[in-house]
Parts: sequence; C-alpha cells; structure tokens
Amino acid sequence: MRRVVFAIFAVFCIALSGSAHAACGGGGWKSSSKQASAQGTSSAQEEAEPDYDRYFDPPRSKPLDTTHFDAIAAKLELSKEQSAKIEEAKQAIRKQVRTLNVTKFNTERAFDACNGDCEKERVAMRKALAAAQQYSADAEFEKQLHAILSEKQIASYAVK
Repeated sequence: MRRVVFAIFAVFCIALSGSAHAACGGGGWKSSSKQASAQGTSSAQEEAEPDYDRYFDPPRSKPLDTTHFDAIAAKLELSKEQSAKIEEAKQAIRKQVRTLNVTKFNTERAFDACNGDCEKERVAMRKALAAAQQYSADAEFEKQLHAILSEKQIASYAVK
C-alpha cells in the first residue's frame, strides 16, 4: 500500500515540476519565432546568424537520413566518380533543406514583426511553410541515387 501511495506521489511531483518548469519559461514548446528571437543572444556572432535549428517551429523540412545507404555503401563497390557524385548530392540536398527551413524561419519572423496589413507576409509565410513541408530530402536522395548507381547496385541497395 505504501509503495502505491509513494508511486502516485512521485508521479504527481514529476508532473507538477514539469508544469512549473514550462510555466516559468523553461523547456516549453516555442509557439512562434517571435518568442524564440525575444530570448536574446550573448554575442554579435549569434545575432548575425541565429541558431535556426533550435528555433524552427514544426513542421519543417526533415533532414536527410542516409543511414541505410551508409550501412551498405561498402557492399555496393562504388567508383570514385560515383562516390563523389553521391557526396555532391548529399550536400546539395542538405543545403536545400537548410534553405527551405531558413526561408520558413525568416518569413515567420517577418510576419511576427508585421503591423497593419500583413497579407503579403502571411502569403509568403504560408508558401514557405508549404515548401518546407512538401520537400522530402530522403525521396530526393533516392531519386538522385538511382540516377548515379548501376542496375546491379540499385538491386543490391534495394534489398533491405
């Protein structure tokens, strides 16, 4: 009986401390980029380049996941040219994801800062959000990978 009471008390304390932490401004989900940018920064470098990854509000473009490819890349017997093309594709896709997310972040900030008629900012923000949501880094990587690999390599890659 004591264990049950103690367990209930412990769960209650944990839930209460989490609520208090979030209510005091710590650890809660940032509902807008305005709140995130209001936090302030400690150096001029951080002000010049915000930590976009920390402040992106969901949804955003998901990062490229190449774990399956990286795990079997050695078995595919890639040529140097193929390896170079694949690395270029990875970098281009990662750059595209970052560009989409930065654009989304910047349009959210512009909309948050807008006073008065904000239709132009709202439309830009919605377009950036849609572009970020619709882009699939993994699908783009698969598409480019199929263009680089031979049929035999694609067959080996497809076997999971």
